[in-house]
Amino acid sequence: MRPSRLLAFLLLPAALSCGPARGTRTTAPSGRVSTFQRVREAALAGDAEAQNLLGFMLFLGESAPASRPLARLWFEPAAAQGHFSAQLNLAVMHYLGEGIPEDRALAQQYFITAALNPAKPRDLSALNAFGTLPELVEWACEAPLVEPKGEEGEFTFLTYCSGCHGPNGIAALGESPSFALGERMEKSDDELYRSILGGHGTMPRWSDKLPVNWLRQALGFVRTLEKRHRAGILHVPTHRPPVYFRFGPMSTDFGLPEAPGAAYETNSDLPRDFCRGG
Repeated sequence: MRPSRLLAFLLLPAALSCGPARGTRTTAPSGRVSTFQRVREAALAGDAEAQNLLGFMLFLGESAPASRPLARLWFEPAAAQGHFSAQLNLAVMHYLGEGIPEDRALAQQYFITAALNPAKPRDLSALNAFGTLPELVEWACEAPLVEPKGEEGEFTFLTYCSGCHGPNGIAALGESPSFALGERMEKSDDELYRSILGGHGTMPRWSDKLPVNWLRQALGFVRTLEKRHRAGILHVPTHRPPVYFRFGPMSTDFGLPEAPGAAYETNSDLPRDFCRGG
């Protein structure tokens, strides 16, 4: 960690009501509905978008227990309903043997189906630039489909924001917006920046905790999350740093934590990055 960032991280005021959180929480505290619970209910009801999202969450361990074999079981019904991302996700999984046996022939079938899908997002031009699945996977592992707007913004978001909003933009709790799903992304930069500075709902104000240029840069990174998510598991996943900030539960009652360092969690269970083999 950069020395300046480490200093600011250690000096972040313990003025937030926080507690330690170990592992991935799939049930919300005090009866609050988690994103995982909400998405799972919709997926069980047959919603293709929810089925694909649940598969994505399980594949990356994003606000859900990590299980790539189980992710496949949710991608499949979504793909059968014509969901483009689910079709592409299954193509990649079968091609690489991620959580399932490698099957290049089936991977190619899913890839062709996705390529011909009329619902293919037009803004993901990179998906149209490669004629074969191997070319696409190799390129995606060399460079992300959507370039983050600066290393600094990504670091700030992952360290201070991802505990609630998820490293890939899927929030842990339902009342926190999932930026990857476009929630609150209709707002202007100025509106979102004011919310970050002054707080919004259960999110506390950050104006007195981090430099304003860090917050601006983090907002720039947030703007990339929706487009990255539409590329499914093909984009190189973003992970939290080894130590990051976590609300548990979120509160605007700024009391001291119960114990020194209670606001911080050591992230020892990073999901596997299939591009880098670990």
